[in-house]
Amino acid sequence: GTLATEVIYVIYETHLRDIRRTQRLTLRQLSELSGVSFSEIDQIERYNVDPRISTVVLLAKSLKCGLDDLFSLTNNVRYYKHACILCHKNAMIYT
Repeated sequence: GTLATEVIYVIYETHLRDIRRTQRLTLRQLSELSGVSFSEIDQIERYNVDPRISTVVLLAKSLKCGLDDLFSLTNNVRYYKHACILCHKNAMIYT
């Protein structure tokens, strides 16, 4: 069999800025806590970059919250241009 990778696109909205501000953290402070660059956090908050799952995990750990607290699924058309590849689903295909 051959290994095929099905890419799963997830339409999301982020609550990163709200959670960061609720915890009274600046971008720079969250960057220092998480090891994620200041500019990348800023870009994520403004939907200018699609975060890798490893980055999301670092941010969630630093903010002491769950992944589902940081990002939620949406059907709001405004977010469709911000499709994010969150994971790959591997499946064996036998030919």
